[in-house]
Amino acid sequence: MYKDIFESIRNEAEKRNLRERTIQLYCSDVSYFLRWIGKNVFDLTLEDAESFLTAKRLEGRSPETHNHYRSAIKFLYKKVLKILWDDDTVPAMKRERNLPAVLSRDEINAIIDATPNLKHKAIIATMYSSGLRVSEVVHLHYDDISRTNMTIHVRETKGRIDRYTILSQKNLDLLTEYWYKCGRPKDILFPSSWSGGYLDIKDNFSKDEKEFLIAQYNELETPFYYEYSDGWKALLEYAPSIMMLLVLILGFLVSSIFSNEFQLKADSIFFSAKLGRNKAINAKMRAGFLIITAVYWGTMLIYSAVVLGSLGTDGANCMIQTGLGGWKSFYNITCLQDYFLTMAGGYLGSLFILTLSMLVSAKTHSTTLAVTVPFILLFIPSFFSGISVLSKGLGLLPDQLLQVSQAVNLFNLYKIGGKVVGAIPIIMILYFILYCILLPMLYSVYQKAEIK
Repeated sequence: MYKDIFESIRNEAEKRNLRERTIQLYCSDVSYFLRWIGKNVFDLTLEDAESFLTAKRLEGRSPETHNHYRSAIKFLYKKVLKILWDDDTVPAMKRERNLPAVLSRDEINAIIDATPNLKHKAIIATMYSSGLRVSEVVHLHYDDISRTNMTIHVRETKGRIDRYTILSQKNLDLLTEYWYKCGRPKDILFPSSWSGGYLDIKDNFSKDEKEFLIAQYNELETPFYYEYSDGWKALLEYAPSIMMLLVLILGFLVSSIFSNEFQLKADSIFFSAKLGRNKAINAKMRAGFLIITAVYWGTMLIYSAVVLGSLGTDGANCMIQTGLGGWKSFYNITCLQDYFLTMAGGYLGSLFILTLSMLVSAKTHSTTLAVTVPFILLFIPSFFSGISVLSKGLGLLPDQLLQVSQAVNLFNLYKIGGKVVGAIPIIMILYFILYCILLPMLYSVYQKAEIK
């Protein structure tokens, strides 16, 4: 709708050598302004700009946001539309110069230690240790790190002025570990896993997603109730590994249930029997269900008893945000609720994956192919986990059901019917429905098997 205006803004901005990020912000703010005013762009007046900015101020927008809008509108008026601008009529808001809240060294170390991704850990440590902006750290190159002088060369900083900053030994050690373990990048120090270029620092959340997250965090009762809860935290930390191992073992146990007759050349006898095509098939399905249920719950309950018996059951009512790994979670649940959710998700994930494995066994008459199903569903997604554009799709795969205690710490958001929801309720409902669909499919496929 405003394509010509945006092109004019870009042309005028590029003449003045403005940064790409500045141009994008100008276009975004101008678009918002024009939609709010609802007038033809060539009918705009200075009073329109004043009324818009006054409305934003009365809405409680910060001086920084107000002045961002004002700068973009001023650029539109003066440089594109050639409308006379009066700073007295449309003044900038005076910003408050409050001292910032500074995290302690222990708090920073806790954040760094709680960051599982080595690249992200190195980025955070470099920003804190050397005093870099996000836009500066993502544009660092391998050659900018000087081991000899223990400095970092920061290029084209704010105001397009290069500078040198300090490099601590601890930060250098972490950067060295990252460099060796993450592909030894020779050009961009922190390249995008998807494009190989600079990391994108654009806002990754839509307006609706931001409102959802703010609402979720506002519902949290603070200050948090806190007590010793190492038992629950250890239980939830290692539960995904136990569940994945269980699914792989159960894959070997149930994959042959629907293929044994064919491999033993006894299918003609089985299907010729009086009950071979009805009750026997139901018996096979019940056997698979009972094996999965008994082994899963037996193992997980024993695991829970051992861990909680050793470390104690205290802290069940602590919010998951009290743990280092869960401090950023937007789910308003306690450690006990997280445990029940994790156990239920693991059971549902096991049922779906292993029933799908049995369906492959019934369809192909091959135990070998059926056994590979759990391996594919559990391990293939990890090969694509570094590709940011696939993150939302990967967040809905069945392996996430076995990792609910970790998934609650992720910002996987989806919009369904105009409403933003987290990934956990979606995958729980989705795979319950898919599991219910698999059962009649499994029965039908095996019942229609031909005798060879």
